Amino acid sequence: MSMRKFQEKKLPSDWLETIEKFDIVSSSLSDNNKILVSRIIDSIIEEKENFSIDYFSEPVIKHIVFNHTLSIPYDNIPTNLFREAIEESKGEKGLDLVRKLHSIFIELMTYKELLKLGYQIDDYTRSEGSCDLIMSKDNQQFNFEIKFKESADISHGRYFDYINGMSYLKKNTFLRGKFFEIHCKEQAPNYTTQKAIFKEIDSFLENKEAVFNGEYIQIFDTSKRGKVIKSPSESSNYLNSFHISSELTKTGNLDILIQELFIDKNGHITKMIKKSKKFDNFKGCLVWSIPFHKEINVQKVEESFQKLELDFDLHVFLSGIGKDNYNFIVKSKHATRP
Repeated sequence: MSMRKFQEKKLPSDWLETIEKFDIVSSSLSDNNKILVSRIIDSIIEEKENFSIDYFSEPVIKHIVFNHTLSIPYDNIPTNLFREAIEESKGEKGLDLVRKLHSIFIELMTYKELLKLGYQIDDYTRSEGSCDLIMSKDNQQFNFEIKFKESADISHGRYFDYINGMSYLKKNTFLRGKFFEIHCKEQAPNYTTQKAIFKEIDSFLENKEAVFNGEYIQIFDTSKRGKVIKSPSESSNYLNSFHISSELTKTGNLDILIQELFIDKNGHITKMIKKSKKFDNFKGCLVWSIPFHKEINVQKVEESFQKLELDFDLHVFLSGIGKDNYNFIVKSKHATRP
């Protein structure tokens, strides 16, 4: 369950025309920002009125239409690397584009962390089936594969980002400046369910309902909560959605959770194991965004990961809203232990 107040601005009727006329080349944007803005504008022009204003497009639109400052924290990424990464998002649109761009920015964040560990980029180019980064250290070249595990909070945040972005349009004035709550009926919706949820959100926007109750999601004006939460069981489920989970605080639970999330059903670590057999000097990088509302003991998380018996080094980067990042390495079972 999440609650947020939507923004109060309205896009002018000619906003699409303004976007199309924007001169990226002569703008004062940094080189990397020009690459990102070009990708977003191409997507807007391709989809026109069907374009969905989302997490990545909203700041671009606000910069062009409202003259808001646009900055991304990756201006110190080599432009060649940034361009090659953004190129991978071509052909994607809607939710797929958002997910791909998010994944790309995770890769770039990981690149910056690897620089701190003494690695240097060797090859900026990408090819089908190659690893995400080719980097060197101590006169040795390594192939890094990066996997990102999203928490359910990220998908929940995307629902708000999407509705908030669409509130800029004239037809959605009923949203502006109001507090709405979103309750996802599945705790960790998979990709297929997320696509269905966005269709339900479109239905909510089309019908301009103060209270929407779909198969997968509830959306309602906070002032209408009494109409949604009626029975004691519904009230209990509502309150439980705010409770802090203990699954990331107990070592036994963590072992099971890591197995379920990253190994079972062709999970991220299993995919790395398969890919590691195709490349020399393979290293894995796992970025795990832990839900911000969960209490965690990062040392216990590391203890559980260190039990893995892998044929390659695995760099683990833990992150979360309101938390300090915590990074560690699970050394290959073949490495000499101190």
